[in-house]
Formats: sequence, C-alpha cells, structure tokens
Amino acid sequence: MGNTCSHDLKALAARLLQDIGDDTPECITPLSGGRNNNVHLITTPRRKLVLKQLFHSPVDQRDRFQAENLFYNHCARTGVKNVPSLLASSESDQILLLEYIDGRKPSAEDIGRALISDAIEFIVALNKSDISKTDLSPASESCFSIKGHLELIEMRIAKLENHMTNRTVLDLVRTKFRPLWDNILARVERYDQKLLSTEVKPCVSPSDFGFHNCLVHPDRGTAFFDFEYAGWDDPAKLICDFFCQVEIPVPNSCFHDLIDRLSFLSSHAADLSTRVGILLPAYKLKWCCILLNEFLPVDRERREFAGARNTDEKLMKQLSMSKSVFDDANRLMEAI
Repeated sequence: MGNTCSHDLKALAARLLQDIGDDTPECITPLSGGRNNNVHLITTPRRKLVLKQLFHSPVDQRDRFQAENLFYNHCARTGVKNVPSLLASSESDQILLLEYIDGRKPSAEDIGRALISDAIEFIVALNKSDISKTDLSPASESCFSIKGHLELIEMRIAKLENHMTNRTVLDLVRTKFRPLWDNILARVERYDQKLLSTEVKPCVSPSDFGFHNCLVHPDRGTAFFDFEYAGWDDPAKLICDFFCQVEIPVPNSCFHDLIDRLSFLSSHAADLSTRVGILLPAYKLKWCCILLNEFLPVDRERREFAGARNTDEKLMKQLSMSKSVFDDANRLMEAI
C-alpha cells in the first residue's frame, strides 16, 4: 500500500503529526466512501489516524470546518465517547486530524434494536448536560419553526426547477414533486398558525445523522462520525432526517420508540410528535431533492473534490433512489 496523495497533503499531515508529537507518516492512502470531502488514512510507526480535508466553495459558504471542529469540542467537553477524538486541526487548510476507529459499516440487515438504541443514546448523551454553555453554530439548514422548514424546502424545489438542465429530472420535479408539495402545503395550512410559527428550543444535532455515518466494532460498540453540518437544530428535523436516510434506511417500526425516548428534547412531548408528523412528508420530499442535487454543477464539484466522480450509473442510481423516497412521501400523505 503506497502513498497516493499530493505532496502538499503529505506536508500538511507531517506538520499536524509533529504538532501532536507523533512520527512522520509512513503511508498515506485515500479512504473510499466519502462523497463530500477528501479523506485519507495515515499510518505511522505507532498508529493509524484519519486526515479529513473539508470541501469549500465560493458557491457554498457553509463553514464545514468550524461546524465539525466545534462539535468534536462539545463531545470532548461533555464526555461523549462514541466519536473519534479530534487530535489536531488547521483552519487555514480546512483539515482535521482524527483518531482512526477500526470497525465496519453496518448493512441494512444489521439495523435492529441494538443499533437503534446506540443511536438514541448518542443523541441523549449529546444533550444531557448543560448545553446552554455549548459553543455551537446553527446546523446546516437549521430551522426552528415549521414555517421556516417549509420555506427552506420550497427553495430546494425551486432551485431544481430553475437550474436543472436534465430534462428527465426536470420533468420529475415539475410533474411529481411540485403537485405533492402543493398537497403537503394545503394539509399544513389546516393547522393552527401559532403552531406553525412558534419557534422551538434547539437541541445539539449531529445533522446528516444515520447509520451511513457510523462504524460497528465488537468491543468498542457503535461509533459515529462526519459532523460537518452539525450544530443547533430543531429536534423534529433531527428525527425527520434520521428517518429519511436512504443509504441505510431506519425501519419505521422504531418510530414511536424514538419519539418517546427523545421527547425530553421538547418542552412538551406531544408537541414533538405533532411537529414530526407534520414535517416528515415534507422532509421526505426534501430528500428527494437532495438526491437529485448530483445533477447540479456545485454538487459535481464537491464529489470530484472527494474523489467520487459522478458516472451515468451513479446518476441513474440517485434518480432511482429519489423516486423511491418520493413514493414513501406519497404513501405517508395517503395514510394521513
């Protein structure tokens, strides 16, 4: 296994390792699986580490480095153990040096009571201490009222309508997504306007939270990673996103258990359940849009930065998954 990264990245790795008193890297190799960032495995005579260089673009101003850095600091301060330790970082280079965790990614067949419990306990641990003193920024696309969520999803749908050049995708958005979205909005309008506009108490959220961002080890248990979108967020959005992940879906059978266990994140448990019920079909549609972002230029740039070029096969897979999530959203609306 040889070195397969740039000279600049090798120099950055050596500098960060020196800062923490470690040895010069023997080997630096790309890690597969990441779709947003440039991630490498570093091997020194003493141990393995992970070097993560975060994507940044003038078109996308989200500060991924700051979000992830602050989240790891929160975990360290509050004693959350099932994440990698942040060993060093360089803001000017948008790089994090992290503990390497040996483990395997779970498959869909692995998702049962034990892993669901680990995920719930992770969220509980993040929020059980005095989080009022936590130094975090708002999570990516955070919203704190139902109206705020709906406005953001409308912007995502409009973005696809206005910038999509693929005719098949554009037709799907116009003939399927938009009518369903109008149906969702009509249903939401039947609720009390105070409920829709009231802002909720935020929670600490890892964001983009699901089993696609975890590793399972027989001794250490379940470890979670990838927090570049983390921060303060609406507990209802955290739960909706958890049930909208497409790579490793979460079974709907654990929905009520999750709501009950995380009810402490809301001032009134019934309010959290109601908000999730209102927002879940909308968030299913939002994830339909997220999956189709692969067809847009800025997302292609991010994938290329991470070494995950979009092939026609990958694009067709994204389109197929988007249609499947759309079917889920339709079924949810029909069941209401």
